[in-house]
Amino acid sequence: MYTKLYKEFKKVFIRKEWTSIGARPGEKYGVWGKLNAKRQLVVDEKFKVSQKFFYERNQWAEDGEDITLKAQVLNDVLVYIDCSGENTQALLDDFYKKYKVEDSIILAQKKLDETFEEEEQEKNYAIKTENLHITGENINQRTINYNYFGTTNTQQPIDDITAVVYRFYEHIAIRSEEGYRTAWSLLSEDFHNRIWIALSGEGSQAEREKAGFELFKKGYFFFRALSDLHVFNLKVSGPTAHCMVYYKDELELPHISELNDLGKTAIKDVGSVVEKIRTLATTVERLGGKGFGDKAIIRLFYPTAVETVWFEHGVDPVGLKAAFPLSSTAPIDRLFKCRCVRQGDQWRIDGLLPLHCRQLH
Repeated sequence: MYTKLYKEFKKVFIRKEWTSIGARPGEKYGVWGKLNAKRQLVVDEKFKVSQKFFYERNQWAEDGEDITLKAQVLNDVLVYIDCSGENTQALLDDFYKKYKVEDSIILAQKKLDETFEEEEQEKNYAIKTENLHITGENINQRTINYNYFGTTNTQQPIDDITAVVYRFYEHIAIRSEEGYRTAWSLLSEDFHNRIWIALSGEGSQAEREKAGFELFKKGYFFFRALSDLHVFNLKVSGPTAHCMVYYKDELELPHISELNDLGKTAIKDVGSVVEKIRTLATTVERLGGKGFGDKAIIRLFYPTAVETVWFEHGVDPVGLKAAFPLSSTAPIDRLFKCRCVRQGDQWRIDGLLPLHCRQLH
């Protein structure tokens, strides 16, 4: 159940705390790094936990481990995501109903509660522990190592999880309107709404969906080629699945002098880094970007920093290219953790978490 709770909690946290367009760290535990006006972590202020606390427990849950939380932390989380109830069980019951938790997950949670209650009775505990136990995913793990790429005529059925992932990247690699539309259709509706439609601005649902697709397509403005695609370490648990995706990406990126070799700056010259970042912030703002000041500084040291500058902050790539006309081809190693969900009778990609990227030399 924890993975379900984490997913819904994260969505509400982003909606409530990350209000600036573009200011949404996506990888690993970055989303939990939001600071309040006193420069204190919001998760510390509201839940008395560290930045990595919820993220790390989700990793354990995805690997099938049951999670232990203090009752007060769980209660605070449930109240934060707008559940109501006089006690923990009432809050959980409201969570099950409000977020449409599957019966199988509820049953597994109740069995876990009964197991620990029996153990406490057997040990004759005089004082009941304040810790609560939450089920992780019951994973039937299998590992797949494909070395396949280059044709859209895959013989695997679309309901095969890995085939969905391969087809997504194959159609991205075509670099055509039809290819991008097919790739878009292989993403879950929730993924559409969380990322692209959420950033598409106001309007009717149809208008926002159209703008969301255009934003998705625009995300590949600097993309040129993809090769050596591998999908592996597939973990399946009922209607959800996780796998790793590796590929080599080739981008044609504008040459932004402020980002050039930041990581190679000597300590004695660290002042120049501050000046470069301030200059870049001014440029991003001039080009219509928003939320750049909330970005974690480590993101600027990534080889894909140019992508985060324009895509995450709403800068028009055409304007960026005009402002920085010089460009160079950059081969990038990509590694993603991919989440898939069953949508109706088909599998769809529900999340792509970048774990590592490295520029090849």
